[in-house]
Amino acid sequence: MTNSSTIFDFKGMFQAYVDEHQKVWDHDRASTLGASEAFGCLRKAWFDKRGEDAGYKPDEDFVQGWGAAERGNIMEEHWVVPVLETYNPKGTRFHFGSKEDQVTYVYGANSATPDGLFTGCSRDALSLYGVDDLEGDCFLVEIKSIDPRSKLDEEKAIHHGQAQQQLGIIRSMTEHKPMYCVILYINASFYDEITPFVVRFDEDYWRSARIRAKQLNAAKDAKDIYAEGILMDGCEYCKWKTACAGINKAAVPTKEKKSAFTEVQLQELRDLARQERQADADMKAAKERRDDLRVDMKDMLSRAQTKKAGDDHFKISWVWQDGRETVDTKAMEADGIDLSKYKKKGNGFEKMTISYSDSVE
Repeated sequence: MTNSSTIFDFKGMFQAYVDEHQKVWDHDRASTLGASEAFGCLRKAWFDKRGEDAGYKPDEDFVQGWGAAERGNIMEEHWVVPVLETYNPKGTRFHFGSKEDQVTYVYGANSATPDGLFTGCSRDALSLYGVDDLEGDCFLVEIKSIDPRSKLDEEKAIHHGQAQQQLGIIRSMTEHKPMYCVILYINASFYDEITPFVVRFDEDYWRSARIRAKQLNAAKDAKDIYAEGILMDGCEYCKWKTACAGINKAAVPTKEKKSAFTEVQLQELRDLARQERQADADMKAAKERRDDLRVDMKDMLSRAQTKKAGDDHFKISWVWQDGRETVDTKAMEADGIDLSKYKKKGNGFEKMTISYSDSVE
């Protein structure tokens, strides 16, 4: 029996392992716009690369979770890559799969580290996925593990952009000229649920990626770049929320100026307001239609007493999710606990109210 303490901290053990096995990149990632961030929030990319040097501070209460990233690494290294390297069609070869073979390509201010490249392919290699002509003898592969609750009707926009930048860089810097990239989505819970989406190279997309990298480099401050995360619902897990909110707040005028616009400018604003109200009405109508369709599907599943349905073309899953565990602050205050010293004010947010009418009184 040992005389020393042997207290186990299991979470700490896993944290220590992750800390000691951080991926080491061969190039300075702050110097380029990577494929995975090319079509994400450009202001966030600026913060990540230059924010602290410019005097901005990340949120004090932000904790960078590593679970999803490690899940992806493990799935890629021990499941997906071994399959792609071993069970590929005879005559084809899978490149970049293992860590030792991975290469980061830097093209000007853009960079990409492809997950994989198949070469030696016949023109009908992707015919099962709607591509009758590969337009070459190779294609890229991008591997993504996804939450089992995710719903995918098409590849995510940020992943589509990632594939476009990878295709553009590989076509520009190597002897290989792939026209297609297959994004493989693997369900993190059910490994047999594999959803491939095929992306065809688009020169305009690749040009946009290069322009965005130049915009990033040209920005002297985060305020010089629009906070695109607001449009992408990407702010929840961003560590720069407070700094970004401060910039957005400073940009909102605090006074009303009379005669601020010419008649031509007022007409332009009037047209924008009309279009925005119509778009809002269309969205509400589409949501109502979607909700009606979901009610019909629930009714069919309920009558059949099954929580899932599907075939090769569609999948439907209907489950009950328990609510999140929260702290009952009202009950605490009822018990006499003073919560005032634990409260803090949120970052605030922009609010725009728009009305429009064709008639004028």
